[in-house]
Amino acid sequence: MIVAGAGPAPTIATGTGAPAGTGGLAGAADLPGTPVVPGEAVTTFLVAYDIEREAVRRRVAETCQDYGLARIQWSVFMGPLKTRYHAEVVQALARRIAGEAGTIDCFMICAADVTRRRRLDGASVPAPVRAARGRATRRAGR
Repeated sequence: MIVAGAGPAPTIATGTGAPAGTGGLAGAADLPGTPVVPGEAVTTFLVAYDIEREAVRRRVAETCQDYGLARIQWSVFMGPLKTRYHAEVVQALARRIAGEAGTIDCFMICAADVTRRRRLDGASVPAPVRAARGRATRRAGR
């Protein structure tokens, strides 16, 4: 968990939620893109989903973007989020998938675990180590 300290107030990626009074999820002054209040907790929030219908997938993606989360894979969004928004995001996503085939997983990740993240790019990872007879080691058990 990150807690805002002294100095200029950091901001979280800008959300695009609706203004207060329009049926949106948050009031305009309370959007995830507003400055962090000193002492306010922020964690990394990760959403991964597997949903059959394209229209539902699109609504889930739009909800993630409304809270300032960035797409990191086709069906995965991640970004910093004030802890006071965690339950609200989960409820909003639950409304999007209600009665539909599929799943959504939400993870709250602390700052220490975020620093342990390792992103592997296939172009930069060496080819598999070959066994003595030229077959990939993972095939040895066949």
